[in-house]
Amino acid sequence: MPNQWFQIINSGDVPEIRIIGDIGTDDNEIDYSSFRGPFLQLASAYPTIKIPIHCNGGSMLEGWPITDIISTSPVNTIGINEGMAASMGGMLFLSCKERWMMQNAMVMIHRPIGGYQGEVEGMEGQVTLMKDMEAKVIAFIMKQTGQPENVVKSWMQPGKMTWLNAQQCLQYGIATKIIESDGVKTAPLVTNKKPSEVWAIYNQLNQNKPEMNKLKMQLIAMFGAFNISNSLTESDDDDRFLAKVKEELTTRDAKITKLENELKTANTAKVTNLINTAKAEGKITEEQVANWTKLAESDFDTVQNALAAMPATKQADTKQATPVVDINAHLKTAPQTPTAPSQVVDVKNKATWDLETWQKQDSTGLLKMKREEWDKYAALFEAQYGTKPDKN
Repeated sequence: MPNQWFQIINSGDVPEIRIIGDIGTDDNEIDYSSFRGPFLQLASAYPTIKIPIHCNGGSMLEGWPITDIISTSPVNTIGINEGMAASMGGMLFLSCKERWMMQNAMVMIHRPIGGYQGEVEGMEGQVTLMKDMEAKVIAFIMKQTGQPENVVKSWMQPGKMTWLNAQQCLQYGIATKIIESDGVKTAPLVTNKKPSEVWAIYNQLNQNKPEMNKLKMQLIAMFGAFNISNSLTESDDDDRFLAKVKEELTTRDAKITKLENELKTANTAKVTNLINTAKAEGKITEEQVANWTKLAESDFDTVQNALAAMPATKQADTKQATPVVDINAHLKTAPQTPTAPSQVVDVKNKATWDLETWQKQDSTGLLKMKREEWDKYAALFEAQYGTKPDKN
């Protein structure tokens, strides 16, 4: 095989090994046995090696050993995608520690392709080999780029070739740097073209190309992370992506609204039942229902405990007015008994107040204490009733 792809630019500078062409064992193709010796020789003499790449792909059996020797080398390897790193050429590019791309260069990723002619057992062996190769490709791309499995697999859909431009490669960690120059335009659209077609159009790199949507692969990854079923690929148009996002947002909004309504209905029923029960037991009057309901809606637990501490009275059959009950006087307390002279507290010094005094003098402050100073509130409650309050 001619060494036209191998060149040392300057023995006093950073040497280059050019991978320009296909990977294989035919004439003018790059094979492992021809690559290994020059690469190891340079790696023993230089701390850095540049590897310019313009590769149409080729044999995985020849390409993987080259990938391994580059990726495991202790020297700094700089892969430079000058135009295209397709198929196995993309794996060679990913094997380098630093990965630079010309701003119009492309990387193509697809599932392994192969064929076999022979007996059934041989065909089965070929299928096993291709599955193993595909698993290696996925694992290698994940390792070199840091992308999750679902993103990498989305680049390897059956029957499709995924082309990624320089900006996308930088975004997904395939490339580490883009080499730009003023006045150079982006590459022409090559989605789903064959490698040979892409190779042919690189003489027209200055043609304009609509910018590819950088968010597509991120959306696919997000859908996968949240277990959202979808069949999107990066080649789908923007309208299909937008429709899926709108569909998902609409579905999620409907679920949230439904849950909020159910919670509101349940809370309303709980409050209504509590207040109606208290009214039926004679603990509050009809005139007090609205006020107690409002309190229960804002702090259900406190009102529930206060009503539980109030004595139930039977409704009289006479037309005598039902005694008016002071709400604040019954928050979190049982029926009151007259205060003995020795139990008189200083109403100006809140530090000396017990639960009963708080209830009488500053019920609003007591509610605030319950929310913000639970331990203090619990101590007062336990001192009053001999049991600890329920925090829930």
